[in-house]
Amino acid sequence: MAGQHGHLSNAQAAAALAVLRHDRLNTVVAAHLSERNNRPELVARAFAAALGCGEQDVLLTQRHGRGWLAV
Repeated sequence: MAGQHGHLSNAQAAAALAVLRHDRLNTVVAAHLSERNNRPELVARAFAAALGCGEQDVLLTQRHGRGWLAV
C-alpha cells in the first residue's frame, strides 16, 4: 500500500515490521526516508512502538548515502 505520495506511510511500515518481528530479529534499519514527506523522529517513534523498544534503539540511515551500517 502506498501512502499519499507513493511511499509507505510510517504506520504502514511499522505494521509490516510488527508482523515480521520474531525472536531472532537482531537489527532493523530504517532507510530511504522521504526527504520531503517524513522526519527521522517520526519513523523512530513508529518503529519503536512496533518493536516494543525505545526510540533511541531504532537505527536510521543518513540521507544522501552517508552513515552506512555494517552488521
